[in-house]
Amino acid sequence: MKLTAYEVRKDEEENLRKYAQRCGVAEYTVMMILMSLRKYKPALYRINVNDYSLDGLVGGELCEMTVGIIGTGKIVKEEVKKYAVYRDLDTIYKECDIISLHTPLMDSTYHMIDRDAVEKMKKGVRDLSP
Repeated sequence: MKLTAYEVRKDEEENLRKYAQRCGVAEYTVMMILMSLRKYKPALYRINVNDYSLDGLVGGELCEMTVGIIGTGKIVKEEVKKYAVYRDLDTIYKECDIISLHTPLMDSTYHMIDRDAVEKMKKGVRDLSP
């Protein structure tokens, strides 16, 4: 089968879009989690003024935490199965140290993290909603 230039380009764009959805979002989420744990933003401000002290910058260890991802979507679902166990929302709220929300904005997801959800969460939970 011979592909025209347009068909090849369209196929490449589709592959790039699938990769970006599968890997890009996952990598971005991990980056945001690590930045949050390592208190990267305050550290960056200190670097700008040549302050390299660690006081107040020592964060948590990801390997000691439970991460809850709400809303994996079709593409990521197969990858997540390799590393994760699916739980109901209440379990995620109660047990996770980090919660990352990846749901589309719809009536059913609007205010998903409300007062009741926050009250169920562990003290000090980090909520990452890219």
